[in-house]
Parts: sequence; structure tokens; C-alpha cells
Amino acid sequence: MNDDEVLGRIAPGGEDVGSYTREEQAAAELVDLRQMHPRHVLSSVKERRPEALVTILREWLRNGDEENAWQLCERLVVGIEPVVRSRLAAYRWIDWDTREDILHDLAVRLYDEWMSSDRRHAFWEVRFWHCLRLRIIDVLRTRRPNETAAGFTASGPSNVPDASVSPQEWAVAMLSLSRLPEQTRRVFVMKYYEGWTEDEIGAMMGVTSRTIRNWIRRGHEIMSEPASEDAR
Repeated sequence: MNDDEVLGRIAPGGEDVGSYTREEQAAAELVDLRQMHPRHVLSSVKERRPEALVTILREWLRNGDEENAWQLCERLVVGIEPVVRSRLAAYRWIDWDTREDILHDLAVRLYDEWMSSDRRHAFWEVRFWHCLRLRIIDVLRTRRPNETAAGFTASGPSNVPDASVSPQEWAVAMLSLSRLPEQTRRVFVMKYYEGWTEDEIGAMMGVTSRTIRNWIRRGHEIMSEPASEDAR
């Protein structure tokens, strides 16, 4: 089981995107975005979930609205730059010039994938931050090709399950996650499956790292409670 297959099964409900499932909150936001004028979508980028924006961008592109698609792409790249800089700051070997080169190389990669009609890039539409983490690692590998994947993860090796996880173990993990509120579930996915730090998650979600820690603590409490008869 690869990363795409694993992460695509995490959030129950929502809208299917190929073999993946979009989170319910993102699906609801996408409904609103589809009813908005492109000008209003472009002016509300900071308040929107990036996976929903990538979906809109690719829909505009398929419908021939390349100009607005490019503008949305540019605003998305600018919007995630603080998060990328925060992650790059964890690597002491990256000096100022190298960091700017990495940002440029990453931006080119993002433009190519978001502005593509290739369905191989559809995973951006459902698990944006997971995809971004992998793309950052890809760009870093071009600078240090002999480094292991774990060496490029600021918080240590990724906890994404691999083929060694049995279907029974995976089913238990998914049942536990399904008991969490959507926002808390999203934090768990980003921290324990995608490898983001609490500070980075807070920056992405517009809250403090303390709030993230509180959500995580509450999530553990919920998951440790006996499951109700209906959930069994």
C-alpha cells in the first residue's frame, strides 16, 4: 500500500475523487467556491482550504479559463511560502542562497503539477499538505541525492503505514480516527501520518501550536474512550 492509497482512505464521508475521498469540510467549501465569481475566489485565497482551491484551479483550466487559473496558482504559491520557509529552517545545511533556489525549484514543480490536466496530480485536490511535504522532499533530494527520506523530515521518519501493515491493523486505525471531530482528525492526519510539526500545523490552520496540542490531547482522550455499541 503506497502513500496515496493510505492517505486517500483516511477521511470518511465527503466527495470521491477517483479512488480518494475528499474531507466533508473541503467538499462543502468547494460547493461555495463553484458558485462564486472568479474574482471573489481570488480575493479569498487566504481564507480557503488549499485542496479546494487546487480543485477549482484545475476545473478552470479544463474549462479554458487559463488566465484566472494562473492567477490562482500564483496566489497559492505565495500563500504557502511561509510554511515552506518554516520547514526549510529545520535544515542547518541550507543557507540563504540555497533556500531561495529551493523555493524557486519548488514553485516551478507546483506550477507544473497544478496547471496540468494529468489525473496523476489529482491527489493535490484531497491531501494538499501531504503532497506538499513530499514535493519539498523531492526538491531537497536534488541537493543531497544520497540522503535518506528520514533525513529530510524535520520531525523524524514519516509514520505513514506501508505494506507491512495488515488490513486488520489498518481497519482498527481508521475506526479510531473516524470517532474524532473532522478538525481534530485532520490534525491527527497531518501530525502522525504526514509528518508536520505542531507549529507548522498551527500556521496552516491559523491557530496557535498550543491550540493544536489541546486538540491532540482531546483526540487521544476520545480515542481511549470505549467505543459505543453503534460504532462497533
